[in-house]
Amino acid sequence: MAKGLTVRDLSFDYGPKRALDRVSFALNGAEVSASAYAGERLSAFLREKAGARDVKVGCDAGDCGACTVLVDGEIVCACLMPAQQAEGRAVETLAGLNADALTTA
Repeated sequence: MAKGLTVRDLSFDYGPKRALDRVSFALNGAEVSASAYAGERLSAFLREKAGARDVKVGCDAGDCGACTVLVDGEIVCACLMPAQQAEGRAVETLAGLNADALTTA
């Protein structure tokens, strides 16, 4: 070991540090605000930080539809959308849909 270095100085480099952004939006009518890593998937943000466990994660490729949510009324695969793109928007999960919306869809 080089002179003056300790074991703590010899940490592994796992790439560039990922920046955190504050993301705020309406989730099923309630305001949500939490920190998100750059590029963090909306599906992960909803499940882990917003507690929306009704959003499922299947393929992480947009193929299965398990993570489907409405963003400003448009159908979106949450696994393909960065959480930062939800900033200031209205996100609705299955839990946020009411019985009338389910019968008229």
